[in-house]
Amino acid sequence: MKVSLCLALFLLILSLSFCFLLFFSALSALFSLYYSLSFPFHSWLQAFKSGLLPASVHFETLALSSHSFRNLEQACPYRSTELLEIHLLFFLVLSSSLCFLSIAFVNIKSQAGPDLITLFFPILISRIGTLGKMQFVLFLAIFFSLSFNALSLPVDSPNHLQGRSFKVQRVKRNGYVSHGPTALRKAYRKFGIDTATLNGVDVSDFQPFETKHATHVKAAKEDVEDSEQTGAVDATSVDGDVEFVSPVNIGGQTLDMNFDSGSADMWVLSSRLPKSLRNSRTVYEPSKSSTFEELKGSTFEIRYGDSSYANGPVGKDVVSIGGVKVAGQAFGLPTDVSQTFAEDTKSNGLVGLGFSSINTVTPEKQNTFFDNVAPNLDEPVFTARLLSNGVGEYEFGTVDPKKYQGAMANVSVDSSNGFWEFESAQYAIGEGPFRPITQAPQAIADTGTSLMMVSPEVAEAYYKQVKGGLYAKNANGYIFPCTSSLPSLSVAVGPGYSATIPGSFMNWSEVGTNTTTGETVCYGGLQSSGSSSMAIYGDVFLKALFVVFDKRGPSLGFAAPA
Repeated sequence: MKVSLCLALFLLILSLSFCFLLFFSALSALFSLYYSLSFPFHSWLQAFKSGLLPASVHFETLALSSHSFRNLEQACPYRSTELLEIHLLFFLVLSSSLCFLSIAFVNIKSQAGPDLITLFFPILISRIGTLGKMQFVLFLAIFFSLSFNALSLPVDSPNHLQGRSFKVQRVKRNGYVSHGPTALRKAYRKFGIDTATLNGVDVSDFQPFETKHATHVKAAKEDVEDSEQTGAVDATSVDGDVEFVSPVNIGGQTLDMNFDSGSADMWVLSSRLPKSLRNSRTVYEPSKSSTFEELKGSTFEIRYGDSSYANGPVGKDVVSIGGVKVAGQAFGLPTDVSQTFAEDTKSNGLVGLGFSSINTVTPEKQNTFFDNVAPNLDEPVFTARLLSNGVGEYEFGTVDPKKYQGAMANVSVDSSNGFWEFESAQYAIGEGPFRPITQAPQAIADTGTSLMMVSPEVAEAYYKQVKGGLYAKNANGYIFPCTSSLPSLSVAVGPGYSATIPGSFMNWSEVGTNTTTGETVCYGGLQSSGSSSMAIYGDVFLKALFVVFDKRGPSLGFAAPA
């Protein structure tokens, strides 16, 4: 009798434990089900492939009625595998308890008879009297547990990142001559640099060439990898290295746009622009997109130091770059632009890759394309491998070790101004010693600027080492005879590293002739940053290196390209 009583008490404890476990298993399943139903069902199906958690699939651009899930990753920090492990743990404990309970019923019933059992479990014994019935209950437990776990599997929206990394290729277009003065004017305009602070002379025997312009853009054909793993998009040079454009698909319409790590706005010329300012170019037409949505009450405005500007309302649409889509990406739709922008028929807009803190949309700033895709990437990075000739590329989401050689120099970034800004406080010319930079000891890595722009003291010191090198006001920059030998330039990147730019990179293009000697005159790829408080390291600098733009920190990585 004592044995039977102990067994019965033990059975009671097991039953209570079973109820306790069942309760928490149900809570766990409901928790997962709640988050699964918080997102569109089609989104969950796609994420089953990528194995992403709803929190890590977070985009400000998700098709939700509010931003209530913006901080979902903090509220729900578990990944899908962790949720599944929690459910499986509950399930295994439940299953073991049920099996033990069924065996205990049979054993106690055979030893103590039905009276004692009925004393403790009058209802339970009447409902579950055999092992067969217990097996049926166990089957139901398995079914519902697996059902809840299936519902809790997170998924990504098909309108969002379809792979964990993707590439954007840049192709230098042959047959077009770069125009250095235009490139420099664009940079001065972008950063509001006052050219009046630059000293120089008017060179009377300098005769500039007539500027050549590209009349059309033809994308180069490149191999595209599996769309679910990577994406590739061609970029073609317009007027040499002065301007690179890449096809960007917005609402099913493909347009040529610039990629710029020195700004944080995405804007596109559209049918909202008066016809007199379109200049027969292809523009984005919101009315032809079924996914376009106007961001009511929001406007954007970009304004530069030379009084050029663009402003207008803001919209959202599905934006695809390299086959990777972001639904609801915000971008400006200029209704008014300065003549400078209207005359630039080579590009239809810009994709900013700077920090979203300098986004100009009001009343609420909007995320850049990179900020929106970064949470879904294998790593929140993009790399720049911009070759001086041939195909270069940006790659998002991964750092390919095959693209660089030697050690990687990691440098802290000061993002307080919205740029990829870092310390660059020393320079050396050729084999000379390093000297301090006093006027602009900070620099930014800017893919949207063609030239390398350094403090006036560095530019002046460099061209003193170039035969015939001088700053010509009527050329709007430093020029030199094309036959002159150009030394390399080394600049500090961070407090403990340096990067060397070959002298050949400093010869930007032929720009004119010397009417006295008949020599061809070239324009320098290295120019003065004028009144700017920071140096601007554009493509001339970036082409000499493999560069990693890393949101973590944030930081920049510099290495020798492979």
